[in-house]
Amino acid sequence: MAGITNAYSNVLLNYLTGVGEYSHNIMLAGLLFKSGDVEGVSVGTTSLGELPAGDGYDREELAAGNWGSASGGSITRSSSVTFGAATADWGTVDGVGIYTAAGVLAWFAYFDEPVTVANGDTLVVGPFTLALD
Repeated sequence: MAGITNAYSNVLLNYLTGVGEYSHNIMLAGLLFKSGDVEGVSVGTTSLGELPAGDGYDREELAAGNWGSASGGSITRSSSVTFGAATADWGTVDGVGIYTAAGVLAWFAYFDEPVTVANGDTLVVGPFTLALD
């Protein structure tokens, strides 16, 4: 399962209809999560089950230069995202998400199979495609 979150859909719809302004910085950050209610995420919380900072984990910046041009309602990242080496066991990781710099979870995807990350492991995600569906 993957998709754009309700929170980010609302931001885009408000902007497109003139009801709101688009004030989100375009810098994106990748994150890893264990489980949880994706739509229930709020800024500054880990209700999604995001791995806590530390033990080698941190969100990774997704630079604009690594994306192609959108076509057919999707856009592809041409390179992988490498999360730093774990300095302790992270446990089972169920998926990945993308936050805007403003702290809105914009997109998420569950892995086909959960990944167990142990002390010393490095997790590499991608290349991948984001689709508006």
